[in-house]
Amino acid sequence: MNGNGLCSLAEIDKGIRDSIGISELFNAKPAIIRAFTFAKDYCPGKPGQKYVNDYIEKREFRVFLVALRQRFEYLMAFRRVDLDDDGRIDIDEFKAC
Repeated sequence: MNGNGLCSLAEIDKGIRDSIGISELFNAKPAIIRAFTFAKDYCPGKPGQKYVNDYIEKREFRVFLVALRQRFEYLMAFRRVDLDDDGRIDIDEFKAC
């Protein structure tokens, strides 16, 4: 967004909202956060680079997209099983699926 070659979590979130425009994906914050964290830790920055470990670099963006798809699918599967929408899967919900 600002031309520095790095993406913050806020920039990723804004890009998903404005560019992709899929509300189900934009509302899947746990998946976005987990994919972002995975991608930024995938290729640690060089020692002495300030703040680079808080952002996704261009080389990590593909990793982010793959991780986002996987975590989004996991979240959607979890939500289908969590029938009472309490964020937990109890034994009855598990058996029902």
